[in-house]
Amino acid sequence: MDPINVFVSRPNWIATQYRDGLQRFLGMLEALSLRPRTIGATDYPVKSPLDEVIKLMKGCRGAVVLGYPQIEATVGSIKGAAITSSLLLPTEWNQIEAGLAYARELPLLVIHHIGVSRGIFDRGALNNFLFAKDLADPAWAASEEIGGALRAWRDDVLGYAPTDAPIRNQTYVAIDKNKNIVWSIFGLGRRINDPRPLAKTYREIAECRIEELTDYYVRVSILSTGEYVTLPFRDVVVSYDDKRYRPSIEVRA
Repeated sequence: MDPINVFVSRPNWIATQYRDGLQRFLGMLEALSLRPRTIGATDYPVKSPLDEVIKLMKGCRGAVVLGYPQIEATVGSIKGAAITSSLLLPTEWNQIEAGLAYARELPLLVIHHIGVSRGIFDRGALNNFLFAKDLADPAWAASEEIGGALRAWRDDVLGYAPTDAPIRNQTYVAIDKNKNIVWSIFGLGRRINDPRPLAKTYREIAECRIEELTDYYVRVSILSTGEYVTLPFRDVVVSYDDKRYRPSIEVRA
């Protein structure tokens, strides 16, 4: 079986005492025919890091979040209350990448160093069990607890089937292609700004710009009056204005 890509959220820099344990864990993933992918470690961005994370995650069938200490706060305050004991915080990318993976409904495994807290590492933040381990122990990944969790997570990864992107309404697709230019808009058998039917021969024309586009309606601004008109797709036909050489919206009763 070809290796399955899984996203691993972790800092690219970790303190020396954590490195052996990390390499052993990554080796366990590879032994299970899982290929760990991390921006800055296995993959290198050519665009903004966030864009690259989103792109890389689309090709992964699971995600692991490893919460290593990155910031230690011993003085200061949180929400107005003084810090009374050392506060360990992870890289902010753990929070971003975990949120993206959760939104994509990827099978998610979250492991953090004992004491690392806030965000996804607080109990109840995610609908996943959190594993707190001493990540400075080189053998942490070989524990029975992590081994069992890893096998259960891998079963979910093998069964993961990404949901197909919804098919856009064809009117949406047609408008979206040229939404930043001036359009012609026709009222046929009705006024542009009034859905009540008029005589079938009634016809009016104006220029407009697209102000808002959703899966259900388009909102336009009429350039001559500054008026905004919301048009449900059931009333709209996208066509082309041959006289003015630009796309047009026909609004019908």
